[in-house]
Amino acid sequence: MTTQCTHLSVLGHPPALAIYFPERHCRLYYRAREEFLSPIASPGSPLTTPTAPNPPIIRGAEEGAARCATSSKLALILDCLHWTSEGKCLEVTCVGFASCISVYLRGLIAEKVAMARSTSSEGIDIRFLERKVVSLESQIHDLKSRVISNERKAAAEKRRKEDSKFKQKFKQQRLAAWQPILTADTVLPAFFLIGLLFIPLGIALLFFSESVKEIQVDYTNCNSTDHKNDDSSPKPCQDVIDANPNESCSCTITFQLHESFPKNVYMYYGLDNFYQNHRRYVKSRDDKQLLGLKMTTPSTDCSPFDKNADGKFYAPCGAIANSMWNDTLQLYALNPTGEQEKVDLIGTDIAWASDKKIKFQNPPGSWNDSDPDFKFANTAKPYYWSKEVYQLDPDNPSNNGYENEDLIVWMRTAAFPNFRKLYRRIDHSKSGYKSGLPEGEYQLDVTYNYPVKMFSGRKRMILSSTSFLGGKNNFLGIAYITVGAICLLLGIIFLIIHIKFGKRASDHFNINQNTPYSE
Repeated sequence: MTTQCTHLSVLGHPPALAIYFPERHCRLYYRAREEFLSPIASPGSPLTTPTAPNPPIIRGAEEGAARCATSSKLALILDCLHWTSEGKCLEVTCVGFASCISVYLRGLIAEKVAMARSTSSEGIDIRFLERKVVSLESQIHDLKSRVISNERKAAAEKRRKEDSKFKQKFKQQRLAAWQPILTADTVLPAFFLIGLLFIPLGIALLFFSESVKEIQVDYTNCNSTDHKNDDSSPKPCQDVIDANPNESCSCTITFQLHESFPKNVYMYYGLDNFYQNHRRYVKSRDDKQLLGLKMTTPSTDCSPFDKNADGKFYAPCGAIANSMWNDTLQLYALNPTGEQEKVDLIGTDIAWASDKKIKFQNPPGSWNDSDPDFKFANTAKPYYWSKEVYQLDPDNPSNNGYENEDLIVWMRTAAFPNFRKLYRRIDHSKSGYKSGLPEGEYQLDVTYNYPVKMFSGRKRMILSSTSFLGGKNNFLGIAYITVGAICLLLGIIFLIIHIKFGKRASDHFNINQNTPYSE
């Protein structure tokens, strides 16, 4: 709120100029004016404005002052831009802040000094007047600083009190909260409601999970078709690659589908007792490298799988990429005549779209390793890999290098030691497989490369259909049924106890000193 203390004609400004002060500073203005005029004006003389004619009253200036004035300013100068013939101001503007008193006093002292020089008989001490002006300006500046400081302190204190109130309530646990009164009338219906909702929901989840068709084929100990023991018996592939990790082994497993699998059918590979959730293992990767950024050195998180003996860094680096699953699985359908029919598998669209588009990108350059701008120049294949990263799928550049979906699927680490990852999709566009995977006898050909004997692991191939809830998972349905049954049982028990021993809540509220004691 501002108050018009006076209309002033300041030296160098038009007569229509007005000075506004915050209401609490009006006394400061009059005190300064009285103190300044006291050496010049005779005792008892009235306070006078400068000799310039009085300006008309500025109507609408209050609105302009309310828009322009701020609490941290000592004074506000308003000027009228547009006058009407009736003396009404139509448009108000801010001329300046803070120096209003100083401007007025300097104009007044200049006028009085000129009058004093023209009248030498009064003997005015000009230096004394100048020192007085400087002293008043200093006092005004100090007062302004104190006002601003006090306002800031008041605002800070207000914030501190608000914060302290919240902290006090929080520490004393007196924040606004809902504190229900648990009685039999509220608890028993809740138990029965949860039981009646969870049990049907669990049955539905279990039904949809059971509708998913799935078969698992463990090929950990499959026998090699090329290697024999000393007694001419087939040699297990895991013994072959355990003796020579660089040697490949092939094996064949036959299995039976007793019912047709509706589409869509997916092929997974499964690993047991492999801890992808180890902290150092999860960190052992370089996301900048996988984004395709040109780098001189890989991240230290990749160590010790960061570079080879020649100083070339691995592409990709880290323990996750180095341990990538590299078995090859191919499915064949066996006709009654014994002939094999290859089941076409699709190796794309098996990774998360966000990973494919955002997290994994190939570096710029050429795919030709003889070109100077080769994408993977001065890099080496990971230690346990049998091929370079740019040879993962050379026939499909969009599925090669860091963008290879087998690599992307493997790089998304599993939370548990027994896990499965998507390997391929059955091509349902081919004749005989458009409605799904028909029942019958099938053969799985395995190129056995991945060692599991060292960590007592097991490998398996999984064929599975899906439902709108995903793959086969009975846990969620069983959990809902279990929780619902427990709540229903507890509701029945508490209801019996309440009927036999309970009392109404009104009985507890009506207890007084005259209520007889009863066991």
